[in-house]
Amino acid sequence: SIVRMAMSGYGIMDVYSNKREEIQDQIYKKIKRQLGLDGIIIEGVAIRNVQFTGEFAKSVEEKQIAQQKAQKMEYVLEEERKEAERKEIEAQGKAKAIKIVSRELRTNPNYIKYLYVDKIADDVKVIVSDQSTIIDLKGLIGP
Repeated sequence: SIVRMAMSGYGIMDVYSNKREEIQDQIYKKIKRQLGLDGIIIEGVAIRNVQFTGEFAKSVEEKQIAQQKAQKMEYVLEEERKEAERKEIEAQGKAKAIKIVSRELRTNPNYIKYLYVDKIADDVKVIVSDQSTIIDLKGLIGP
């Protein structure tokens, strides 16, 4: 009766979780107090070999699988939120850079030439002049 009363205060999954020790301790204290009146000494209580029906075990397994799937989805959602936040920050940075370049182009129209030269690959050999063209050195040297 003491065991049934103690177990009724817990869910079935508590028997398999970290609450097992708490349950054992509660049962131990109640049995020790009850049997101590008759001079019987109890040294401990252990809950072992808890068995459930196959149907119940299957439902527990299905519940655990569902919980794992839910946790995985939470993780995926959190990763997606972080990625969206990262993209937003990146877009804000690009927008700020565009504003800075636009402002610089209004105050210094030659800035576009600098940007052009800066973007040319390192292995391209060019001469930048004050003309609106860029001269290819290979074309000047000949075949």
